[in-house]
Amino acid sequence: MFGRRRVSATLAGAAAAMAIGASAASASTFYVNGTTGSDANPCTSTSAPCKTIDAAIADSELVPGTATIHVAAGTYQERVEATGPADDGIAIEGAGSGAGGTEIEGPAKSEEKPTVQLAAPGNSATLSDVSVVNEASEDTGAGIAAVGETTLDDVAVDMRNAGPGHGVESSEFGGSFTMRGGSVTLAKGTTGAAIALGFAPAAVEGVSVTLENGSTGIGIEDDFAHLSLANTTFTLGNTAGPGIATEWGPVSASDVTVTQGSEENKATIELGLSSMSLDDVHIEMTGAKSTGAAIETVFGNGVFEDVEVGGAWQGPALFDEDSELTLRDSRLVASATSKSPAVLDESLGEGAGLFVQRSVLQAATKAEPAALLLGNANATLDSSELLGGDSGALLIQEAGKTRTLTVAASTIDAGVLGARDAPPVYGIVVESAGSKHSAADVNVEGSIVLERQSALVGAAGDTASVTCSNSDVPSQTQAASATEGSIACASGASGNDETNPLTALFQAPGSNYELNPASADIDSVPSGAITLPFGLTPSSTDLVGNPRSEGVDCVTLQDKGALELPGRGTPCPPPPTEETHPSAPKPQAGVITGLTISPDAFYAAPSGATISKAKRKYGATVSYHDSQVATTTFTVLAVSSGRRQGKSCKKPSKANVHGKRCTILTARGSFVHVDDVGANSLRFSGRLHGKKLTPGAYRLQAVAHDAAGNGPAGDKSFTIK
Repeated sequence: MFGRRRVSATLAGAAAAMAIGASAASASTFYVNGTTGSDANPCTSTSAPCKTIDAAIADSELVPGTATIHVAAGTYQERVEATGPADDGIAIEGAGSGAGGTEIEGPAKSEEKPTVQLAAPGNSATLSDVSVVNEASEDTGAGIAAVGETTLDDVAVDMRNAGPGHGVESSEFGGSFTMRGGSVTLAKGTTGAAIALGFAPAAVEGVSVTLENGSTGIGIEDDFAHLSLANTTFTLGNTAGPGIATEWGPVSASDVTVTQGSEENKATIELGLSSMSLDDVHIEMTGAKSTGAAIETVFGNGVFEDVEVGGAWQGPALFDEDSELTLRDSRLVASATSKSPAVLDESLGEGAGLFVQRSVLQAATKAEPAALLLGNANATLDSSELLGGDSGALLIQEAGKTRTLTVAASTIDAGVLGARDAPPVYGIVVESAGSKHSAADVNVEGSIVLERQSALVGAAGDTASVTCSNSDVPSQTQAASATEGSIACASGASGNDETNPLTALFQAPGSNYELNPASADIDSVPSGAITLPFGLTPSSTDLVGNPRSEGVDCVTLQDKGALELPGRGTPCPPPPTEETHPSAPKPQAGVITGLTISPDAFYAAPSGATISKAKRKYGATVSYHDSQVATTTFTVLAVSSGRRQGKSCKKPSKANVHGKRCTILTARGSFVHVDDVGANSLRFSGRLHGKKLTPGAYRLQAVAHDAAGNGPAGDKSFTIK
């Protein structure tokens, strides 16, 4: 080995090294060049670099304070280890993680040690702009192992060796693990995880994870860590395991795309035993033989928003067991060839269970036994569509408890879409299945259900019921008996009706459930008729974001079903306004003019404060004039593209595919500067809250304020490269 493991040095050589260390006592930067360097060099200049990274680490340990090691482009076949007490705060920076950059390649010798090992417990380390490659067939160690607080910036890890080694492994109890940018690839024969997390809080952002065909590994495996996942893609091959698998650790995922090509019967996202948050997550299932669920949750609680599932496979889009889940603004569509429900929910809990709001759940025409299958589970549908299946929804209760399905302001079309299928296809089936004193109740309010309903009981003392109000449903009544439950859905009672033919109800039955402008279901549901259980709040907008109610003759009404036909109401005249008197003008606050950022495209500094004297290769100069002595707050806003959905600008999705393009501004953080009257300038490092801004487009908003209040805002665009 190199560096600290060099044991053949003479006493004279050791004395020379000590002299070098003494002369470099104030230095904190070291250089490595595998082509021009020598490990006998002092390594403190580009003209006299080390040859190996390990030697530069050894030399840096002789210098007090933190060290930065710059590694030139090239391939370095060595193990890199920075785990000693003197390595705390070390930063190893390469020349890029792509072609022609810096590559650290594990030695050919068979070992189980990581190729790169960073930080000891309580220490911190940063690795940036390098590739780490495990290529030797018998090298079964991890690509990168992090034990302390570790940051990886634009690091590519390529596990070409078959075996159980993880691409990146974090196992520290304290500290944190951060990976921004870069990629992790597992080749054929690998069985580990691309990213394996233990206990430390972890943030993964802008990373590409690939499991090639023949790998049985996992994308991200999280045992106990609190995981924050953003702007990350997973491409999973034909034998891959889950893209994300968590056990105890809370997880928050946003802007995540998963393409699952596995033919194995495994879930694509496995979440459980903790809190779960998914936002803007898209899953495409392409393994035609797989019967695994796209999302599987167990004993957790979570909110899923803007989640899309689709593809050609044989399993459900969502399988849940004993979790409390809210699904909003989402579209879960099972394969057209699958016999599985779109959503399968099993629970023994007494809480709200599954809450589906402004979402589409769709199964194949003959999916068994229903598009939504509820086993001993409470569930609520609000402003949603439930499509396909032998039945639209099936609620089975057999645990001696009471379970409820509420269908509010929603549309159910079972079987063949766009048709009123005859039994044995049902809109809703409710069954108390043979356990005394089991009760299963369905409440349909302000909804449209195309097919008939079925209520069954399995033993004496069990009850089952379907009750409809202010809904468009097949006219149906059924008295309770020894084998059947009660159904109260008669037309003309409780605001119910039955519209025929379907073209009189919908503009395009089966493809679009927007109401016919002449339909009697428009503005037919009075305010207050929609009430949800468990303290849940009805949606104020319909499935696609239109306002849910409009004033008609000064009465607030809404349409039946999941979609509101806009522009049909007659607004009430506004109430008279009281005479007002102008108030005294407020004192003028500071005014920002001439705001500039130079350059307007720059690299964020790898370390340091937000306002700092960063090297000119990093950061930018912010200049402006202030009209008075004031404190200016600078807010950094990330810029992303969106589409109009109702009155809001939201991330692009199928729900707003026809919406006009718009810009989404998301605050990433702020900092302040105390101004003088007139010209002011500062050096913005491109860092916020101790972290680099990720590459992308931003705006810097400036507001000067003092005791007079807030002044007008100025802003300027910039780009982090």
